[in-house]
Amino acid sequence: MIWQKQYKSQRAVVSTFASPSSKRSNFRVGGQETTPQSITEHTLALYMKRKLLKQIIILIALSVCITSCSVVRQANELKTLAKCDFRIYNMEGTTLAGVKIDDVNRMSDISLLEITKIMGAFASGNLPLDFVLNIQVRNPNGSVAALNRLDWILYIDDIEMTRGILSKRIEIPPDGGMENIPVEVSFNLNQAIDGKAADALINFALNLSEKGERPTRILVKAKPTIYVSGTPIDYPGYIRIRNEFGTR
Repeated sequence: MIWQKQYKSQRAVVSTFASPSSKRSNFRVGGQETTPQSITEHTLALYMKRKLLKQIIILIALSVCITSCSVVRQANELKTLAKCDFRIYNMEGTTLAGVKIDDVNRMSDISLLEITKIMGAFASGNLPLDFVLNIQVRNPNGSVAALNRLDWILYIDDIEMTRGILSKRIEIPPDGGMENIPVEVSFNLNQAIDGKAADALINFALNLSEKGERPTRILVKAKPTIYVSGTPIDYPGYIRIRNEFGTR
């Protein structure tokens, strides 16, 4: 009888542990009671956090590398620009008080109506002279040259006429590549050359550039600027540009 009781007792113990409805054993982790399932979820969460942290570190490292490479590239673009050749190629779209004078060689070629318009502007004290000055840049170097802004001063017969800023990114390809920089010029001829008669100012405008030839009386002083990581870096001094290629 004793052995029958022991057998039944052992079967009861085995049945208790094998039953699906029996409770799972709990553990204490960090002073708190938990189950094997919650431990698995906690481990998975830690794994995901570590994986995300690694990805963030990799992205930061890549960002720093890309930024550093970009800074070096931008600085080299200005350094290369300093070794390029510049010249005034031509001037086009020339108007005096709104009258086109690109193909006009002398005052007699201007119609009476246009002369009346020019004289009226002269009498008002505002005789605007407008044109586009095309500056050619030649890059004999082995890397790209570039600028983001160009501060310029225009001289005619060594007299400062006007100054301005061209805000435009321009890239000059390497190995003899060329690029045009269009500079839009506009100033009041009455103020620039004070004390002159109307016919003298008209002839002055007509003689700036003879048809088909580069202007020889014009000098441009240019200061290029490039942005390095958003910070403007100016070219030291000014580049003197005339109608023949030269670096200064």
